[in-house]
Amino acid sequence: MKFNELETLPRIKGEDCLDTAALKALLPNTPDDVIEQFYSDHGLNPDFQEQYQGLDTSLLKWELVQLSASELISASVYDEFQQYFQTCTDKSRRVGTSENWHLLHNLECVYSYWEENKTWVRPPVLLKSGTLNDQQHLHLIEGHSRLGALKGLVLGKTLQECTSHSVWLGGYESAA
Repeated sequence: MKFNELETLPRIKGEDCLDTAALKALLPNTPDDVIEQFYSDHGLNPDFQEQYQGLDTSLLKWELVQLSASELISASVYDEFQQYFQTCTDKSRRVGTSENWHLLHNLECVYSYWEENKTWVRPPVLLKSGTLNDQQHLHLIEGHSRLGALKGLVLGKTLQECTSHSVWLGGYESAA
């Protein structure tokens, strides 16, 4: 099933989201968190459709992995979301000088979690693709404010590049 075929699936009544039960039936090996964050929340979004229309969702393999901040902040970001991502980065960069974790998010449960755990509450969703100089390339799908916050905290020296963070990482299995 291609990403652009998601537009034909049932929607959640009264919302602009896809029905998670229908998605789970079609993509039984996809983690619930990925179904919710990526497919349900953004399957009808025109920007996401433009980016991922040819992505074969049924062949993607997802796993929850730990990656270093340096690996994560080097991920590519869709051009249309770059300005928002940069705004999140700039705000969170100031946490180190102001000691104000509220800059990361307006919800206390989110910025308090960051302050206490030095990471996000919910793992963002990334896609790995090919290799670049023998390293896999990462692309951010969902979690722009989270990854922007991480980048700002690293640039502002509040967190070190070697810190480890959970992410949902999707990719195609390569034929060996």
